[in-house]
Parts: sequence; C-alpha cells; structure tokens
Amino acid sequence: PRAARRGQGAVAFHPDGASFATAGLDGTIRLWDAVTGKPGRVLRRGSLVGHALAVSGAGLLAASLSDRTVRLLDVATGKELHAIR
Repeated sequence: PRAARRGQGAVAFHPDGASFATAGLDGTIRLWDAVTGKPGRVLRRGSLVGHALAVSGAGLLAASLSDRTVRLLDVATGKELHAIR
C-alpha cells in the first residue's frame, strides 16, 4: 500500500486490542486488523499528515493533523464529527 511505502506518522490501538489505526505520511488514516495485520477501512484521505491518534472504545478516533487541528472521526462511518482549531 502507498501509506506503507511512505511511512506512518502515528499509530493507536483500539482498547480491545483487536484493531489499530495509522496516520500515514501520505495523509491517509486507516484501520487495521491487529490479528491478521490486514488493512481495513480508510477513514480519511488528504494532504494533512497525522501527528497523533487516539481511539476510544466508544467508536471514536481523534487525530491531530498537520494543519494544527484535532479532528474527531466516527470509526464506523469515517465521518468527521468535529474539528478543533
């Protein structure tokens, strides 16, 4: 995958340990299966690099991005719920 070739800016594990999220240097935020290592849903694509991630057991992901914002995403849908500037 393109993100793997360019590297990762951040990684965060889901509290249950079954999955994790990465923020690629190519601007992609993706979920992964922690057991198989296979890529899952892409939550966000763009030009903004993720510097930090946090995943909650409530199905939310917080991403600190290179535009100095923190975006809150719904893990199930990938929809951005809120942006803090």
